[in-house]
Amino acid sequence: MEGPSLVIACEELKPFLKKKIKKSSGNTKISFSDFNKKEIVKAESWGKHLLLTVANNTFRIHFLMFGSYRIGNPRQNREPKLLLQYENEKIYFYSCAIKKLENNWRKEYDWSVDLMSPKWDPKKALIKLKDRADDQIADVLMDQNIFSGLGNIMKNEILFILRLHPET
Repeated sequence: MEGPSLVIACEELKPFLKKKIKKSSGNTKISFSDFNKKEIVKAESWGKHLLLTVANNTFRIHFLMFGSYRIGNPRQNREPKLLLQYENEKIYFYSCAIKKLENNWRKEYDWSVDLMSPKWDPKKALIKLKDRADDQIADVLMDQNIFSGLGNIMKNEILFILRLHPET
């Protein structure tokens, strides 16, 4: 999932904010006690990360190449990595990496490189682009330290619109 899809995910998760999670389960090594009987306080995105703050803990969900989430209807024949059950609704996370972040996690995130953030800084991106002038445009576009949240779909669309070969 790319940046725009994660912004949409945050919007779709808004109805679940401040509601108690009845039960959590799934196929992950994180502790389900971090979710059970707690509330999602905040859902935000940074680049290709969905950040869920539950009580005093923040969890980073990265959807890798084939990850997804569903609200309500599960995918058939797939075990979720994480399932959050509410009174009348369920949220499923599939094929993703979930990590509990340290308390000072915000210091690790540079919001000025997140394409979907109001703090995105195009001047900073331009400076970094000039430092990579000898690299292929496809590689530069995929550099998450310059364009966090940009993935293959956006890269391909940009190159097509500009009529540039990826190896330019």
